[in-house]
Amino acid sequence: MSELIKSIGATIRKLRKAKNWSQEELGFQSNVHPSYIGVIERGEKSISIDSLEKILNGLNITFEDFFKIVGSTEIINTDFTILPYITQRLSRRDIKDQRIIMTLIEVLFPWKDDV
Repeated sequence: MSELIKSIGATIRKLRKAKNWSQEELGFQSNVHPSYIGVIERGEKSISIDSLEKILNGLNITFEDFFKIVGSTEIINTDFTILPYITQRLSRRDIKDQRIIMTLIEVLFPWKDDV
């Protein structure tokens, strides 16, 4: 299979593992058979756009953000975790945008703590 197919599968696996999900759980969340998830993660078969959409919806990630991760060798070649991903995304923004995001975080944390 092509390197792109392998990268897509590897990224799906990293995102699934970041959620501490089994292939069965991802299959349930995305309405895709778990054995198909395994085939895709191993890069053994091309994935259709429809199946990719189901899996990404199950992972709660957009196509745009997913392919940014697929295209990033820094994330592909290391274990995916949320904090480095957020840091990478914020580092591309100017200081004004970073301050806005910080303000949002400061507003959301107390709200989440109250729930």
